[in-house]
Amino acid sequence: MIDGLCKDGKISDAIELFLEKTDKTNGGFCSPNHVMYTSIIQALCNDGRIFKASKFFSDMRFDGLRPDVITYVVMLQGHFQAKHMPDVMMLQADMIKMGIMPNAVTNEVLASGYQENRYLKSAFRCFEDLKRNQALDVVLSQENL
Repeated sequence: MIDGLCKDGKISDAIELFLEKTDKTNGGFCSPNHVMYTSIIQALCNDGRIFKASKFFSDMRFDGLRPDVITYVVMLQGHFQAKHMPDVMMLQADMIKMGIMPNAVTNEVLASGYQENRYLKSAFRCFEDLKRNQALDVVLSQENL
């Protein structure tokens, strides 16, 4: 339901429902989960509200939920869109520190975002990682034949 409200652009309604459902002190009846948080974070990022999205990202961690690669990609895209390059670099480092290695989608987002923001050395490194990962995927899939 929260995801549907977010996709319909009703972000305030989604946040209100999220808070209502998860605030146990006021009769809330469910625990927040990755889908709820990531849906709201993505809607906020798409709406250009990166600071509010970052607050939800922090709240997610405070609630004991570990962001997954999808949540990180959403946050990275939001920060690239807002041109918050130091935050992009911190998120990228945090992601790796948390043991979440960038996949092909993540590397593509990073490479494109760095390129669009004229961080060409970083973009090149991500393109190299992307090529290396694709080559590894081909080798692994051939070994499984």
